[in-house]
Amino acid sequence: MTRIVHAVIWYTGMRIIIAFVASTVEGRILPTTTRRRYQTPYIRSTTSLSTTVSSFVNTRRGGGTKNNTPPVVTTTKKMTSTTAANHNEDEGSTSLKSLCLISKKACGIMTPMIQKFYRHCNGIDSEGVQLKADASVFTIADGIVQNLLVSHLFRGELFESVIGEEDDTNAGVVITGDGPYAVDGLSVPPSFKPTIDECREKMIALSSEIHRDAFRELTVFIDPIDGTREFSNGNGEQCSICIGFSDATGKAVAGIVYRPMDSTYATGARSEGFIEKELNTVSNVNKKGFLTTNGRISPFIENLMEKLGFERVPSGGAGNKMLMLLEGKGAAYIQDRGVSRWDTLGAQAVIEASGGILCKLSPFVSEKALSGYTYLKAEKNFDFEPLAKLTPYNCVDKGSVIKGNPPRAGTVEEYKAYSNICGLLAIADASETNMNFIYDAVQSSLADGFTPAYD
Repeated sequence: MTRIVHAVIWYTGMRIIIAFVASTVEGRILPTTTRRRYQTPYIRSTTSLSTTVSSFVNTRRGGGTKNNTPPVVTTTKKMTSTTAANHNEDEGSTSLKSLCLISKKACGIMTPMIQKFYRHCNGIDSEGVQLKADASVFTIADGIVQNLLVSHLFRGELFESVIGEEDDTNAGVVITGDGPYAVDGLSVPPSFKPTIDECREKMIALSSEIHRDAFRELTVFIDPIDGTREFSNGNGEQCSICIGFSDATGKAVAGIVYRPMDSTYATGARSEGFIEKELNTVSNVNKKGFLTTNGRISPFIENLMEKLGFERVPSGGAGNKMLMLLEGKGAAYIQDRGVSRWDTLGAQAVIEASGGILCKLSPFVSEKALSGYTYLKAEKNFDFEPLAKLTPYNCVDKGSVIKGNPPRAGTVEEYKAYSNICGLLAIADASETNMNFIYDAVQSSLADGFTPAYD
């Protein structure tokens, strides 16, 4: 009997020891709190490009995700404070996040060069001495920035397509060899050559960080310097570099908008819950600010501002307006004319990653639908609607638009493939209440006889 008791005690004790050792070893090899999150390769989204206000807001409220607020890394530059929430530091080279961060590095590499071009363009040297201003320097800067991105960073067959605003100019950019360097027949001042050479070599090296196969279905749209007028007239703080990525369906999935004058930026990819921002945010959000171009606005926009009770805030380029929305310097950016795909793809990806919305204006006006533009390489405009008026900005043949003649709508063949001829609506606060408030104001403007220009 004693032997039996001893055997039972020995057997029970051994089971306890084995279980304890196993759990300890498992904990040391792969503790629960530090287990590696493996990043799967990018899988393109099949989400529809069109939805309604209510379904969009329901998705934001948690219809398809447990966490409605994406992780954020935000630096308020003037306050020098940083906030982070559940931010994964290393997502792997196949993630959209990695593509965003590589693009941010590229913008940082080019920043000193762009600032030098800006000073030269506005007649100021590095010591602040006034020089003869040279507006042609903007064309040179625009062409070189695009060439560095298209031909050196996003080179080869890394993506389905890479489309830039200055594609025609890109063929005339010469920034290799012994020089002289040139852009579209314009000679690059020799003093810029060392800076350009340094940027080019760094961009080539940075390109090696892009996964060779993960992004072959993505299309890239680039606006090398968004804000032509602002760059040339001394308002460089309103200019930005816009880089956006779309999936095989033409849906915005990732992007960055970066101000080279002060290195403020926002970059994000909503599908991965990633958003990173370093912005000049304000303590008191301007809830009545209506962001507009520095130029002429249409009677419809003027009336809509009145209906909303908002005040006009001239804000330069489209990319800058998106950053100002995120900085709290305005409540809405509504435009019924004059922008293109490279102006909005990066901005749309960023503002959607932040919980906002950027969509076409015309479907929202007619049926309260939130429908994004199609961002794909094209010969004809994928988002053609017979509402838009032909202008020198959006038409293929500028000679077909005769000054003094009444504006007319054209056929799809007459519009540039990448013109955003349906207008746009961008809101940082995409709550259902706010969207309904804007929609009601739009309908009130229509009832008063004001219609979007779409020109």
